[in-house]
Amino acid sequence: MSRRITLYRRLLSSHLQVAMFGLGVLLITAVLNVLVRNSLPPPAELSRLASDIGDQQSGELLHRLQLARDAANLSMVVAIALFFALLNIAFFVARRNARQLVEPVTALSHAMHQLANGERKADVPVVSDDELGELTRSFNQMRYEIDAQHRAIVETNDKLRRFEYRFRATFDLAPAAMVMIDKAGTIVLVNAATEKLFGYARDELIGQRVELLVPDRYCEEHPANRDKYFLNPTVRPMGGRRDVFGLRSDGAEVSIEIGLGPLETEEGNFVLAAIVDISERERLKNDLVRVNETLAQNNEELEQFAYIASHDLQEPLVKISSYCQLLKEDKGDRLDEEGIEFLDVAIDGAERLRTLIRDLLEFCRITTRGKPVTSVNPNRVIQAVIDNLEVTIEESEAEITVDEFPPVMADESQLALLLQNLIGNAMKYRKEVAPRIHIGGRPCEQEFEFCIKDNGIGIDPKHFEKVFVIFQRLHNRHEFSGTGIGLAVCKRIVQRSGGRIWVESTPGQGSAFYFTLPLGENRPAREESLGFGEVAASH
Repeated sequence: MSRRITLYRRLLSSHLQVAMFGLGVLLITAVLNVLVRNSLPPPAELSRLASDIGDQQSGELLHRLQLARDAANLSMVVAIALFFALLNIAFFVARRNARQLVEPVTALSHAMHQLANGERKADVPVVSDDELGELTRSFNQMRYEIDAQHRAIVETNDKLRRFEYRFRATFDLAPAAMVMIDKAGTIVLVNAATEKLFGYARDELIGQRVELLVPDRYCEEHPANRDKYFLNPTVRPMGGRRDVFGLRSDGAEVSIEIGLGPLETEEGNFVLAAIVDISERERLKNDLVRVNETLAQNNEELEQFAYIASHDLQEPLVKISSYCQLLKEDKGDRLDEEGIEFLDVAIDGAERLRTLIRDLLEFCRITTRGKPVTSVNPNRVIQAVIDNLEVTIEESEAEITVDEFPPVMADESQLALLLQNLIGNAMKYRKEVAPRIHIGGRPCEQEFEFCIKDNGIGIDPKHFEKVFVIFQRLHNRHEFSGTGIGLAVCKRIVQRSGGRIWVESTPGQGSAFYFTLPLGENRPAREESLGFGEVAASH
């Protein structure tokens, strides 16, 4: 590992070299001066010698003096030449040292100017192992980091540009009108749907107050509501449950829905309003309300007609049946067998028609004479139904098991009719074996799902919908009695309570009728209710 040479030592070495060259020049000059002085005798000595010698010897002496003087001059010339030579050497040494010091600094300065101007070229060469070299390495490392940060900034800006493009494209292509406003209520951005909805060009809206789009009767309170929103900005609909209207450029008002969402940016806080024109939806809603009101009125009139017609038909049927019975009893001995058979057919037909009318009246009463839906204890209702069917249960030797149920929302008397029809059908449509019926269920979110499962004859899946249609029968009256209205009554009762009913079955393997009712209040079951899995009847 090479020993590090500090900048201070380099500067000291450079100055010492120059000083040594200067000292050398002075020493050489002094030596030559001494030599010249020693090569010539002193002036007093020369005068004495000149008086002692003769003319011949005086000429020789002058010749020697001339030679000495020439030698001294030559020595001076040589000294001067050496002086300038050493001076030049010192200059070049100083210049070299200065270049070694200045050139790295100049290179760093030039590189810094290039970096400041955005030019990022090759590294600055490290030419020494002193502080300048360390500074150069630090500068190169700084340049690497600046390059990395610059690339990151360029990449981030590129992503931001792409994101802004996608945002603006999505914003502009959104089917809903989009309006962005600042805290002062100034419109800063709109999309094409806004232009179409309000009838303004984009340039006419940007920079304007948002109250431009608000009907006059709301303009006074709108700024206060906006300021209140910015105090607690959240994503929420505007207006609560009130109707909201916008003002078009032609002065017409349009029914709208507005969703508000806050936007926090470096430029400040904004709110983005998504506006949907609901004029057509409101028109359709009003039309639907009118149609429903008309249908409800027609249904009510139809049910009232059916009820009145059914009620009024019973009296003549009773008379027909009664007179036929009297005719058979009083005049039967005067009739032949065919006459007696005709009377029996008339009596049977009248009785069946009375039964149909009675069931039809019961079907109409579900809506016209139903009681309010309240929280009901189904355990007590089931027990009451089983008690009412006790005779049928004993005759069919049916076994019924019942689970425990929570309170549900229903008309208690209609719930009893619903259960009586389903349990009665389970005992009616049976095979040669004794009926086995289980009444169970399970909670399902805000509803309770009941299930009445039997081991009867089953139903073909293609008839699953048909069995709930009024007067639709799958068997003739010689196989199984009935009018075909019981399951239709069950469906109407369940629907009136806000539930649904359906069947699952396999022919020959029994059926399972399901229906749902809303859960009621959580209150304890009454003493009459049955326990879990208790056998209600087993014969």
